[in-house]
Amino acid sequence: MLKKLFKSQLLASMVLGLVGCLGEEKTTTRIDKAANWQAVARGWVEADGQPRKLSALRNGMVSEVLAQEGQAIAKGQVLFKQDALVAESQVRQDESMLHEHKLAVQAARLDLAIATREARRLGPLAADNTVMKREYDLARDAKQQAKLKLQMAEAGYNHGIQMLRSTQAELKQFVLESPVDGVLARLLVHPGEYVSAGDPVLELAPSGPRVVRAQLDESFLGKVKFGQMVEVLPESRKDAAPLAGMVLRIGQVVGPGLPSDEAGARQDMRVVDCVIALDADAPLLLGQRVMVRFLGGKA
Repeated sequence: MLKKLFKSQLLASMVLGLVGCLGEEKTTTRIDKAANWQAVARGWVEADGQPRKLSALRNGMVSEVLAQEGQAIAKGQVLFKQDALVAESQVRQDESMLHEHKLAVQAARLDLAIATREARRLGPLAADNTVMKREYDLARDAKQQAKLKLQMAEAGYNHGIQMLRSTQAELKQFVLESPVDGVLARLLVHPGEYVSAGDPVLELAPSGPRVVRAQLDESFLGKVKFGQMVEVLPESRKDAAPLAGMVLRIGQVVGPGLPSDEAGARQDMRVVDCVIALDADAPLLLGQRVMVRFLGGKA
């Protein structure tokens, strides 16, 4: 869509000798030198949406970083791990204890089955006085004791399950997973560094389209409108082909601009944020600095 709107703006400003000679343009097609620029602004590339800072959940040393800046991230993907030797040891210990509880339950069930069978066998014999009634009473008592032992064993097993789940959940907190789809915008930690619970470790940008956030000087207010076409040029490559863009949003608040590192640049600029939509295939990286030139007129 941006390419078609961009072409319609260019046709009005191009010399007559070039009319009819234009073929199908790409996003990176150079714009005619005679174009009527209404304003210029510096900006940078970002994802369209608020980035999320993810923090460590536990204290510990960073053992692995499993993603790189600029990489597309899927929901649930593991991003980094912390040293968790103590938590891993506790999980193994609880697994061993749970296994013992399981064996105790199996043994208690076997004892109950034996006691039940013995009581059932002695019942008729005691009824016709083949065996003493006291022997039958002892068998019934043994059966009742076996029931109680099974209940205790099952309680221990259930408690062991809860303990293991708790330590497994604790261990999982030493692994940071992405809560959403997105793009890894910034890594704030590296392997070997110590982080505390709550420390930011990375920034995750939304996975939607990339935009340019330009700081428009207040002197250009009224010259830039929604839908206006622009050209975007990387600051690091003055000879790069301009990219087509369109004004998506204009801020409603004038504020101080970010400090410039250019010699002689004004440090007291008052600016308005202006968001520029780009084509999906624009070859720009998150955080890349750009120059934005605003064409005259509105699409």
